Amino acid sequence: MKNLTYYATVAILAGAAAFAPLATSQAEAKPDVSFGIYFGTPHYRYSQGPGYIMRPGYGWYRPGYANRARLSCAQARNELRGDGYRIRQTVECNGRNYTFRTSKNGMQRTIVFDARTGRYWRG
Repeated sequence: MKNLTYYATVAILAGAAAFAPLATSQAEAKPDVSFGIYFGTPHYRYSQGPGYIMRPGYGWYRPGYANRARLSCAQARNELRGDGYRIRQTVECNGRNYTFRTSKNGMQRTIVFDARTGRYWRG
């Protein structure tokens, strides 16, 4: 999909450059009309926010954000227990989100736990 968008953009710019002299009359024609095509990874020239670093060829990124350490399944269970939930079943402990079947105050709930941020919500 990315390649298709890239090639479509190049084709449109090339077509516009080929027909630009035909679209203007002699009186309106400007002798020095130029444009540039950038072949590479697009990025902003300014920082995206505090803590961002520029990596040439890739753009801006926040170090450690994507590779943040995840909580283990046991740590997630202990955090839920600390908040008053009783773990009835561990449904899934793979990937970024862990899923548990719990009960609290007589209500049964399915809880989805984000392993990177420590936040959870009812599923």
